[in-house]
Amino acid sequence: MATLAGQLSVFVLFLVSLRVLGVSAGEVSAVEAFAAWSLTRLLGSLPITPGGLGVVEVGLTTALVGFGGANAEVVAAVLVYRFLSIVPTLVLGLIAGAMWRRFHAGSASADVVAWAANVPRCDSSRQRASRCWFAQSKTSADRAVVRRPRHRRAHALEQACTPFGVSEREAAV
Repeated sequence: MATLAGQLSVFVLFLVSLRVLGVSAGEVSAVEAFAAWSLTRLLGSLPITPGGLGVVEVGLTTALVGFGGANAEVVAAVLVYRFLSIVPTLVLGLIAGAMWRRFHAGSASADVVAWAANVPRCDSSRQRASRCWFAQSKTSADRAVVRRPRHRRAHALEQACTPFGVSEREAAV
């Protein structure tokens, strides 16, 4: 339901930009505007350009002029609609990205290091016994190792899941 409301609000923005910039209902009706908008939403979803830039504008302009809209007013309305549908989202995303980067600097890399330290890696000398081990700590003071029996299938999966192909001996150094 939220998706439908979001899509319809974008269409209402398009219809309002048409009417405000002089494309009357006599030139292009709401049904014709909806048909043009729907068609260009489909065209814009094709991965030709990022966000359908250029494809959507040309498609909307062509369809609306074909339905009877005046060329200058249609072009102006389409450009205002695209500006209002792209730029606010872009600005909010840039602000959110800058805030996230400012307040979470370094925490993502620390999470990756912590995850990589606890990923199971197979001890090649114990492969026949199907045992794997986890390094509890990477500090020189505490290199406690816990050994747990594993089934062969789980052992093979853990071997395949070793990140970056780093063995436990290389990671411990």
